[in-house]
Amino acid sequence: MDRNIYEKLLKNAWDWIDQHHVEPILVEKAFSNEGWAGTLDLFCEMDSEGFKTKRWCKLRGVKYPQPHQRVRTLIDWKFCNGFYDDMPVKLSAYFKLLEEYDYNPEAMVIGRFSKETGSLNVKDYTNEYKESLETFQLACKLFHLNFKNYLENLEQEAERQRIAKAERNKK
Repeated sequence: MDRNIYEKLLKNAWDWIDQHHVEPILVEKAFSNEGWAGTLDLFCEMDSEGFKTKRWCKLRGVKYPQPHQRVRTLIDWKFCNGFYDDMPVKLSAYFKLLEEYDYNPEAMVIGRFSKETGSLNVKDYTNEYKESLETFQLACKLFHLNFKNYLENLEQEAERQRIAKAERNKK
């Protein structure tokens, strides 16, 4: 990454963190349950103005601006040039893990840094939690099913090779 863009990226991150009075609770914390594991980027308490924008309020049919409050927020940092439909899927899995560990998250957002300019955009995905978690859980089931089939195929191949070796040794 170009040094100037990298410096701008860091400045934008720190400015945003200061502006929204972010207080980290967990940073780069690994979690797991019986179905999946991962390392979340940041779980913090922050000012609600960080994501309760005019657009956010309009989409939810609530008055803008919302009263000031502190919100327990899960943040996943991304370095890319756009927001993508699959972004909240992994985020929802981290949110679920936080719930399971009694951290009581209230919001989940993506902080997206542009690789080209170093700019920072933050998007709230809290309302997509349930649908995204269902997608994630279905993907996990598919992965585990495929992995189980893969292991069964490996066992069958190993058995075929043992039989072939035994037959070669007989000769």
